[in-house]
Amino acid sequence: MTEDIEKIKQNGKRYGFPMEEIPFLDLSPKSDFFANNKDYDLFSSSEME
Repeated sequence: MTEDIEKIKQNGKRYGFPMEEIPFLDLSPKSDFFANNKDYDLFSSSEME
């Protein structure tokens, strides 16, 4: 997901979801991860075939 958590919470409140009761887990890597030229894949290509 590319939206930040605050934007997601705003949108959820607009639709009536109890956002204060919904936990969020941010699995996105920090910026220094990409500075080291690492790949970011949730699954290896062999797992997707």
